[in-house]
Amino acid sequence: MNQQRFHNPAENTVLLLVGDLLTEGNFAEAAQAVVGMHASELAFILQLLEDEDFLKLMHHLPVETQADVIPELSDYRQQLIAEELAHHQISPILDQMDSDDAADFVGLLDTEEQNAVLKQVESQNAHELKELLLHEKDSAGGLMSKEFIAVSHNSSVEEAIGAIRKAVTETEQIYTVFVIEEKTGKLLGSLPLGTLILAKPQTVVNQIMVQTPSVPVYLDQEQVAHKARKYDIPEIPVVDSNFRLVGRITHDDILDVVEEEAVEDFAKLSGTGDEDISTPSAWQASKYRIPWQIIGLLGGALSAFIMSRYESTLGKLLAIAFFTPVIAAMGGITGIQASSVTIRGLALGSIGPKDIWKRLRREFAITSINGAICSLLLGVLVAFWKHNFTIGTIVGISLYTVMLASTFSGTVIPLVLSRLKADPAIASGPFVSTLNDLIGLTVYFSLATLAIQTFSQAFGIK
Repeated sequence: MNQQRFHNPAENTVLLLVGDLLTEGNFAEAAQAVVGMHASELAFILQLLEDEDFLKLMHHLPVETQADVIPELSDYRQQLIAEELAHHQISPILDQMDSDDAADFVGLLDTEEQNAVLKQVESQNAHELKELLLHEKDSAGGLMSKEFIAVSHNSSVEEAIGAIRKAVTETEQIYTVFVIEEKTGKLLGSLPLGTLILAKPQTVVNQIMVQTPSVPVYLDQEQVAHKARKYDIPEIPVVDSNFRLVGRITHDDILDVVEEEAVEDFAKLSGTGDEDISTPSAWQASKYRIPWQIIGLLGGALSAFIMSRYESTLGKLLAIAFFTPVIAAMGGITGIQASSVTIRGLALGSIGPKDIWKRLRREFAITSINGAICSLLLGVLVAFWKHNFTIGTIVGISLYTVMLASTFSGTVIPLVLSRLKADPAIASGPFVSTLNDLIGLTVYFSLATLAIQTFSQAFGIK
């Protein structure tokens, strides 16, 4: 096990002890040794174990510890637990979990198993879980928890503090008391804890409450994260279509969303999709990679086909083929740069699908400058190398044209995908790289063919 994760000597000692106990097969004592350890550190240890040992150690952990550590595990490991435990073993764990984490865990089961488990969960918890399971996992409704504190707008500060004391055993991470309309349950505002502490006990809360941003249950989790970042708040309330308060999303869940979206975009950039690194099966992992590899394979085959269509051009002037890798590489780099900047702008909310022309003008201006510099350098290099100014001119103009074409595709495709409600991160992966190669080769050989036909004497071609 990797001990560098733990900086505290006491934690290193626990890690060594657990390793020795697991090696001896003493899972009961290993479970006792990790009780009280922070959930994230325990999850790290569990992730290092083989599946069989992982399940054995989980069985020996107290229910409270299981409830704390399960949300910290990978989806694959959570799925293992969900499939391994019996219904009567899952329900006590769910009762100890926050409602949003419990809903995510139950969501790993099929509908029949969900119903069987929920029948054994405490009635109030079962009602909340059923409500949460109705929402899409990646929406505000799927992200929210049902544990929050709300008081009527006619309540006093003393009553609001009393509500906190009453709920503190069930509601963790209390930052705000929400103010709602007594009859309708509509969200009116919020009371930060600092405001409550400083206010006089008999003050009516609607006199000191502040306006608070909220999100509808259907809003995508990425947009939820944008709003939380924009207003810099520790938690954000969730409302239904009638603006009634139905849940809250805390900052730790927002951080999870930011991490998840970043990892997802990186995976799409590399063409690995939703592959979970903890998944041991090579077959399962391969299914995420093979579609993009096939796209690359087909793209390579199309590139070969394009080159074959210009066989006569290559036969007349073989030197043209020498610079194909340079043209393709520069087109790919330019396209990825344009798409990456555009996707980042879409992710941060600084640009939208309607900004296509504004974005194109900016990217074309940048590429015009950089393309001119790179094309001039390459053209001069080729001209001196091959002792032929015309070849240098063809290569330089081709590079400039390819860079502009790649800028167009790298900028437009993410914006179009965003407008079609698709994930623009797809545009940074093998799809755009392959497309840019095809565009680059077509432009390059077309210009070369045209130049040979026009300036055949300069090349010494009859």
